[in-house]
Amino acid sequence: MSTKTPTLPGGAPQAGAPGEPACVVILYGGELGRRIPLASAEAGIGRDDDNAIPVDLDTISRRHARLFVRTGAHWVEDLGSTNGTFLNEERLLRPTPLRNGDLLRCGGAVFKFLEGGNLEAQYHEAIYKLTITDGLTQVANKRRFVDFLERELARATRHGRPLSLVLFDVDRFKRTNDEFGHLAGDRVLLGIASLAARQIRRDELIARYGGEEFAVVLPETGIDEAARFCERIRVLVEQERYEFEGKPLRATISLGVAALQASDSVDSLIGRTDAHLLRAKESGRNRVVAAAAPGPEAPAAPDAPPAEVPMVHVVAVLTTKPGKRGEVLAHFLANCAAVRAERGCIEYVAVIDAKDALPMQAKCGPDTFMVVEKWASMAALEAHSKAPHMAAYAAKVKDLMAERAVHILDPA
Repeated sequence: MSTKTPTLPGGAPQAGAPGEPACVVILYGGELGRRIPLASAEAGIGRDDDNAIPVDLDTISRRHARLFVRTGAHWVEDLGSTNGTFLNEERLLRPTPLRNGDLLRCGGAVFKFLEGGNLEAQYHEAIYKLTITDGLTQVANKRRFVDFLERELARATRHGRPLSLVLFDVDRFKRTNDEFGHLAGDRVLLGIASLAARQIRRDELIARYGGEEFAVVLPETGIDEAARFCERIRVLVEQERYEFEGKPLRATISLGVAALQASDSVDSLIGRTDAHLLRAKESGRNRVVAAAAPGPEAPAAPDAPPAEVPMVHVVAVLTTKPGKRGEVLAHFLANCAAVRAERGCIEYVAVIDAKDALPMQAKCGPDTFMVVEKWASMAALEAHSKAPHMAAYAAKVKDLMAERAVHILDPA
């Protein structure tokens, strides 16, 4: 007759429960945070419901792996699965003993093994780490990144210390997923995250920002040192081979880096860094784009606009999604602000350079497109305004410029 382990709400083991068995906790794929006691001598992992640890994922075989007890210790063995079983990212080729805290990956699911004993403390520690750690790559997640950046930005601003932020993502990542499958994509993400994490010092942080994008916070680091860090990561990633089913996959990354400015908030620093990342991708990928914080003799923006405007760009933002116009315009305005903050552009020019249009459009989403009108000068615009059909249009442009407004023209 089996003995059920007493539990607290949510599956945590009851403190002082007699004969507490070891357990695994699901970190990625399946029911996140679920604790599965290993009360019997053997527990199978697989897609079939008759496994002791059933996981309904297409990337897991029907009978994928088994956990079993040998000479008083827990072992794991792959059962000839299609996508393999990995222990701490080493593929299992034979039965292997488990140690407390080991990470076990079966297809698209990741488990953490916890030995018996004070399981309540271990379980709650595992759940806490689950809330701040990306399940696949085991680096910090976005929530942890934002908290860390807020704290470090406040500290750097208060004490006048340098701080740099890096954003990078994997070039043409969708192509990897399409050609080799999502497990191959996961392998590339995991490999890049592990490689980059080995370059991070204790007081720094790397996080998965979303999808194939990562963020690195570099306290006490100026722009020149941060740019050298980015170049070192870029070269290492380009040289690495990511083994998947006997095939060596290759990848490159594009990186944007920005240094903290005195007036920065978390959002403005992320916005400027993201603009640099987009420029790195638009200018050919597999490169670093960096910009320094303005020095005391070089303010971020001039106090007054120049007398002559060499190029006027008038932008109309359109969207193919009903009811999304306001949201798209809000995003576009934020992107314009980020470009102005970075380049020190005069306030009334939305797009000072036509090359800025593509990254802005990309940030607004695939359902958005823009119409960019270019005028060589105000004199050229004045000449066109004499045509009857252009008079109202030119008057609107001049009004906007007089008001120092961002050029977001409503096509309606």
